[in-house]
Amino acid sequence: MERCRASSRETRIATYKANRLTEQVDWYSRMAHARDKQSRVWRRAALAGELIGVTTGVLKAYSALPLEISGVVSAAVAGITAWFQAHRLDTEAAAYSLTAREIRHILSLLDESASETQWAKFVDQAEAAISREHTMWASGRTGRVGLAD
Repeated sequence: MERCRASSRETRIATYKANRLTEQVDWYSRMAHARDKQSRVWRRAALAGELIGVTTGVLKAYSALPLEISGVVSAAVAGITAWFQAHRLDTEAAAYSLTAREIRHILSLLDESASETQWAKFVDQAEAAISREHTMWASGRTGRVGLAD
C-alpha cells in the first residue's frame, strides 16, 4: 500500500482500476449470477412441491391415493417458500447486478488524466457506490445498520 501511494498518479489510477474497480465488477457480477441461479432453483423446488400437492389432492379426492400426504407436502412447500423469502436470493441478485452496473458506469467515467483533486473525488464516488451496497447487505443480515461513532 505504501509503495502504491508513493507511485505516480498514473500507476495509482491503473492499480485502482484493475485491483479495485474491475475486481469489484467481477465479484458483483459473479454473485448476481449465483444468487439468480439459486433463486431459480428454489422457485422451481417450490413449484414442484405445489404441483405434487395439487396432484396428491386430486388423487385423494378420487380415492386413488390411500395415504393423506397433502399436509406433509404443504408443510414442505411452506418451508421452502419461507427459506427462500428469508434468504432473499432474488433481491440480492438484483442488488448485486445493479452494483456491478453502477461500478461499470463509474469505470467508464474514469479519466486517467484527472488532477489529484479530481482523482480523489472520483475515488470517493466509486467507494460510496461500493459502500452503499455493502451497507444494504449488512442491514439485511442484521436488521440494522451500524452507525459511525
